[in-house]
Amino acid sequence: MKFCWPLGATFAGGLVLAIAATPNTAPAAQNSAQACQKVELIDRLTDNVIIGIEDIEIDKINEIAILSAHDRWALEDALATESDSLPQGGLYGLATDWTEAPPERISVENLSAGAMSQRELRPQGLALSNRGSGQRLFVVNHRYEQKNDGWQYSPTIEIFDLVPGGLAHRRSLQDPLICHPNAVAALGADTLLLTNDHGSCGWLGSRLEDLLPLDQANLVRLTFADDPAQAPQARRATTGFRFANGVAVAQSTRDHVYVADTRNDEIAVFAAADLRSETESPPRATLPLPGGPDNLRWAPDGRLITAAHPNLLTLGLYVKRWFGVDRAPSRVVAISPDDGTTEVLFDDPDGELISAATAAAVHNGWLLIGSAFDRGLVVCRLPGTAAHEEAQP
Repeated sequence: MKFCWPLGATFAGGLVLAIAATPNTAPAAQNSAQACQKVELIDRLTDNVIIGIEDIEIDKINEIAILSAHDRWALEDALATESDSLPQGGLYGLATDWTEAPPERISVENLSAGAMSQRELRPQGLALSNRGSGQRLFVVNHRYEQKNDGWQYSPTIEIFDLVPGGLAHRRSLQDPLICHPNAVAALGADTLLLTNDHGSCGWLGSRLEDLLPLDQANLVRLTFADDPAQAPQARRATTGFRFANGVAVAQSTRDHVYVADTRNDEIAVFAAADLRSETESPPRATLPLPGGPDNLRWAPDGRLITAAHPNLLTLGLYVKRWFGVDRAPSRVVAISPDDGTTEVLFDDPDGELISAATAAAVHNGWLLIGSAFDRGLVVCRLPGTAAHEEAQP
């Protein structure tokens, strides 16, 4: 889809969603998921309701879903009023071993509470990587520093090791090219790919990307060492996205990389070898979708799962809280990486069950759906046995 005369809608915290004058006009979809229900999650430590589950990563070893959450509207309000402190977020662990429908209210553990007690954490994109010594979690962190003239946005990539009882923080990665980070994926033991949903790091350039159909968002290759004294090395791997969002690496072959291009309603497919080179490379193919894709996750049957935004105009008004728009549609799509065929797993055209879904993941026959702005999760039972298979792409 190409946009005509788009308007811009910005959101504090590094997330910028463009409002399009011409919304996605894909026909109404049918759900493949069954018995969907809303589940409210409660922080076991604070007893607060968890709002803004932007991304979901499945830890198959510990049989939990790792949830990335922070209240974006509360953050936006605190920044606007120049508050002395800003609300924090957390990384939560949700057991997904249900044999029947889960309860409507679940208390969950904040896995990052101890690891980040002295650091700010407002997590967004997640990537879990297996290493010889265990599992490592990479997290986009929308961090702010208080300066004389107010709060200054200073995003980082946080590295954690999964340890018994939670997470152990290893180091923070920061570089001028990490300026509008959205999602992250592990390309190797010491190499990350991260999306910047805007290509310009400056305020004016970012606003122009909102106002005009500019394909300037990018994918950055980041190499690092475990030693915090060694600065990471960042290089732009490719550019040309209208809003670079989720990123995923083929898990078994590791030979292809998939990048969600939200405002172009497609997933761009790259050869991993191209992204390791010293020159910027175009995609080898694109996969069109019925909506703007957000985060990407692999399902056990080898398909890519994404929450796709069916109507970017409504989404933008909802994100900005303009004109009384208080809900936005949600859709979850499964994509075959081989031929690009799609299946709609979940469709909520009025955002009644969950508004503006941004993440979806499949585990143990359940579809988990989160939103960067809504409360809790939606949980659906998937039909058949495909969701239980362990084949990987």
